[in-house]
Amino acid sequence: MRIGALAGKALAPLLVALSLSLTFGIHVARVAPLHKHSQATFLALEDGFEHYREMPRPWRSRLFANALASLCVSYDERSAERVVDPQDFARGVGIWAGAWFMATCLVYWLALGERSLFFSLGTFAGVIYGSMPGIDARVYPWDLPALFGYALFTMAVLRGRWAWLSWIPLAVGFKETALVYALAFLFWEGASWKRRLGWFLGTCALSVGVKLGIDLFTRNPQYFFTMSSGQGTFLRDNLRHLVTLDAKHLLFVNAGLLAAFLLSPPRGRAVWTFRGIALAFLGGLLYWGNIAEVRIFYELLPVSLAGLAGAFLPELVSTSCSGPAGRPT
Repeated sequence: MRIGALAGKALAPLLVALSLSLTFGIHVARVAPLHKHSQATFLALEDGFEHYREMPRPWRSRLFANALASLCVSYDERSAERVVDPQDFARGVGIWAGAWFMATCLVYWLALGERSLFFSLGTFAGVIYGSMPGIDARVYPWDLPALFGYALFTMAVLRGRWAWLSWIPLAVGFKETALVYALAFLFWEGASWKRRLGWFLGTCALSVGVKLGIDLFTRNPQYFFTMSSGQGTFLRDNLRHLVTLDAKHLLFVNAGLLAAFLLSPPRGRAVWTFRGIALAFLGGLLYWGNIAEVRIFYELLPVSLAGLAGAFLPELVSTSCSGPAGRPT
């Protein structure tokens, strides 16, 4: 009986994760065809790199995501013209989204076991909100890989596995916002400031190198700061949006989890790490992003959930540790 109970505790989160992944994949398959940007980004490499280099500069820099996503969708050759079968395209994007969501849930499960249910369910609520018709019914290739990266890094902080953050430069090739997570090194409990700064600066240098390399390869007209704010235009628009209460307001982003996290009492050193990352991320989006596109907050889902667990459900993350001082684990 005890073995059966233990097996049930281990398998229950996986069963829920699989169900949520299938549901999300089906949802995305219905949503993806509703916006022209979904097809434009998922099929960006179908005509080769010369065509790819004509994409908008922010999209160009997410090369790893676009290249990998292109394997899930394709053109059909008909009457010497390239056309897209809507059903095949929707199915491919749905598989892509469902697979990345399942991978994210697996990260939670490997780090927290049966306690990962809280994270899987919370993440599902956030991505469903962010892709609903009437909210932001579109899907880009980099949305879910960026979420996966932040889930991995958040679990690394909770479990004290600082070496996992060495994947940040690779994640930057999927979406440049991964670079923000390098700030976690500055909160590394038990490590000297020399060690913290060394890992922080080294990770930043490698990440910047990856970003600049992609910009050069794709002939991006603007290096590194490819999400130009246009002399503060985005910032002005975002501030106006903050004083207009609607379904896309910052209070409701990620199904309300982000606002709930920021309003919750900070308890534990890890929560201060997550708060610092969230505030830096928000500051960047206010200046360089369009916060009405609520999908751009997906990365903060694992951060918000970890912060909320630390504040109200500390038993969910009670196994977290800082790792041996002076070296990553």
